[in-house]
Amino acid sequence: MRRMALSHVLMSGMGGFGVEMTKNVILGGVESVTIHDETNCQAAATDTTKAASDAAKALNIENISR
Repeated sequence: MRRMALSHVLMSGMGGFGVEMTKNVILGGVESVTIHDETNCQAAATDTTKAASDAAKALNIENISR
């Protein structure tokens, strides 16, 4: 655990698997993470958080109304 907490990690490539792996490394508790990706971010990629947030809000509203 101590070695991981003191580690500096380079993550290269942010496809679906790369993003998930990076999230898990960060949650694992490393010293620092550097992200490298040569592809441009698409607008559709940034909308997923908003869609997930909207779905969560809808779910909460539905659960409250029951």
